[in-house]
Amino acid sequence: FIVIAILLLSGTVAGAQRVLIKNIYVDGRVYYSAELGKERRKDVQCFDMLNLGVSGAFSDFCDYNFRVQFAPKFPYYVRMDFCYLNLKMTENSSITVGKYAELIGGDEFDAMPIDVYYWSEFCRSLYHGYGVGAILNYNISKSQKLTFQICESPVSPERFSAIAYNLYWNGRFAPFCKTIW
Repeated sequence: FIVIAILLLSGTVAGAQRVLIKNIYVDGRVYYSAELGKERRKDVQCFDMLNLGVSGAFSDFCDYNFRVQFAPKFPYYVRMDFCYLNLKMTENSSITVGKYAELIGGDEFDAMPIDVYYWSEFCRSLYHGYGVGAILNYNISKSQKLTFQICESPVSPERFSAIAYNLYWNGRFAPFCKTIW
């Protein structure tokens, strides 16, 4: 529904301007597996997933971002990981609505799953990493941002059964020190 809203708003929010696409990317994951049996070796090569991402802006104060994931092994598997619209209210504040990453963790949760070799019990018990909701962003300075998020809870087994309220601070004090709280 967000993609349809973006397309409908493109004419009204941006004053009937065309949608500007800033970035389109495609990435995939291929793996190779070898099983050694008693009598012979079984080699498997598999194209695991394909991602299509698009980001752009309707105007100076309205931008969007979404990513769709396809799994060739399962022909009917198409998932929209995230899809959100960001509206800039002032120079230092904005509102984001749509499906966005749950702002609940540090380095382990924010890393790509392929880069995490051992998940903690907390991350393994999450039901999803992206949730539908709204976010209020405030830039404290050029290198620090405070974010308040209201979304569906990642620890609730049923979608939309519990609401999470997350306060997230992201800051950089030096070129070598970036924190997530």
